[in-house]
Amino acid sequence: MTGGCCVTASRPRAGIALLAALCGLMLIALLVAGGVASVNAAQRSAATSLATGMLLTSSDDALTDAVAGWRAEALDSLLVGQTAIVPWSDASTGMKGQVSVTALPRGAFWLAAEVWSPSSEQIRRRSNLMVQRPATTDSLGRALPPRPIVSGAWARLFQPQ
Repeated sequence: MTGGCCVTASRPRAGIALLAALCGLMLIALLVAGGVASVNAAQRSAATSLATGMLLTSSDDALTDAVAGWRAEALDSLLVGQTAIVPWSDASTGMKGQVSVTALPRGAFWLAAEVWSPSSEQIRRRSNLMVQRPATTDSLGRALPPRPIVSGAWARLFQPQ
């Protein structure tokens, strides 16, 4: 009698350790890929947030510069319905843009500024401002600069198609 009463047949467990190691490696790879994707999304979000802030300030600056340079651009000579395009740039930030000025009835004007960064022309910001020309003049007989009626952003950030 060979084998005796205490010997049992055991099944071979070949390959279980290899399968467990491969599953562990796949799990680690998925965690690393998720971490890399999360970091990339956070970097894009931070860059967009920074661009938003700069574009917000720049679009307001473009509108302010258009009103400040009102006489130099001869915008009072626009007839109702006519539009003039005033280029704009800021050397300190590198932002570029343009302001379109449209003459409306009763001495009102609609200014629409669109600005963008030369490094990322895909992200732009538009703001608008309505101004009205006062009917009075200053002590020297010059027309007073226009005063704001309504101001607001109608497209904060957009990516052109």
